Amino acid sequence: MASAVKLRQVFPHPATISTSPHNQEEVLHNHEKPQHNLHNQLASLYDSGALGGKTPDMRVQANFVSSLDGRIAGADDSSRSLSSPADKHILILLRYLCDALVIGAKTAQSEAYRQLRPPPHIQEQRRARGQQPRPLLVVVSGSGVVNTDILREPDAQHVVIHTQSTDPTVLENLRSICDEENIRVHRETITPAHVLGDLSRRGAKRVLVEGGPGLMGDWLEEGLIDELCLTISPLIMGIAPSVPSPPVSTADIQLHDPPPPAAFSGQAHLTPPIGARPLSVLTDEKNFFFRWALNRKTG
Repeated sequence: MASAVKLRQVFPHPATISTSPHNQEEVLHNHEKPQHNLHNQLASLYDSGALGGKTPDMRVQANFVSSLDGRIAGADDSSRSLSSPADKHILILLRYLCDALVIGAKTAQSEAYRQLRPPPHIQEQRRARGQQPRPLLVVVSGSGVVNTDILREPDAQHVVIHTQSTDPTVLENLRSICDEENIRVHRETITPAHVLGDLSRRGAKRVLVEGGPGLMGDWLEEGLIDELCLTISPLIMGIAPSVPSPPVSTADIQLHDPPPPAAFSGQAHLTPPIGARPLSVLTDEKNFFFRWALNRKTG
């Protein structure tokens, strides 16, 4: 087991926070039971935002890790090379606090998401807080093509799929990982408001969005993110080796720039930009962990 993660709060006031020991791979994949607690100082900090910000009776948090130059994935097309023990601890804590975790299908594939299954003591703490024992895993996929192999479990009620596909073969495949009532087929574009409306009807109040950038861009454009939890990793990634440069002729070589690093906001068009104010800042003396309250979108 790894040694305890130590965090120092630098804003809004100085404080020292220690988290329990955990093994990084166990935390990521839930093969073992990481020692978290929903009644400690760190949990209180990340659960302190009011319910009913931009959406009545709900709070929407987004969580990302980023390099110093704004990249959210390494050469392996995942966030693992940017993360740290403290970042993983906060990531799992946010999942344990939420009622529903929303992700895009590509992110579910690249990050190898599984159904969320908190250990028994966390399930008991969630019940005491008035929550369901397990959070919902909400996958947004216009095509309906998701990695059912890693999401398939005997208990199918904790996965919700939003899709535009009406293909019988696709829908039958989705039924292998979730109940019929949890497959939401949209006739038009799947919007964040549609997803939140469905979650509200299911009783969800705390919603966590983990991307990817395309999904996050949509939620930012609709102005529905209340808090951004952002880890800044002390790395400058540049252009990942796995990202090929576009083919160009010698004559066009000066007309093409390398593809820009992928930011968590994706291709969102935000005019004017969304303002934010800091809620808390923590550090493990290498990485910094920010919580930002996002202003209401204008324009």
